[in-house]
Amino acid sequence: MSDTKLLDKYSKSTISNLKMDNMKMIVNYLESIGCNFIEDIIEDYLDIFIIDFQEFKRKFDLLNEKYHHKYLKMISSNMNYLEEMFGN
Repeated sequence: MSDTKLLDKYSKSTISNLKMDNMKMIVNYLESIGCNFIEDIIEDYLDIFIIDFQEFKRKFDLLNEKYHHKYLKMISSNMNYLEEMFGN
């Protein structure tokens, strides 16, 4: 997907609220736990990178517990599970 089409998928507020340092920390975390579909997440769920890294990690860890340490595997099969990152 071209950069222009990718950016058109998201609101200007989503794009303007991205902070590169925060995004890098989330990407590094995902890499450290073996996520091999980060580009897909960026393409389809860029807005999760707006979540503060500490809050992202806290929520991810809680969801991972909820799903018996299979949250990443579940996301790899169905990225709609990322929607739960926007809950409490």
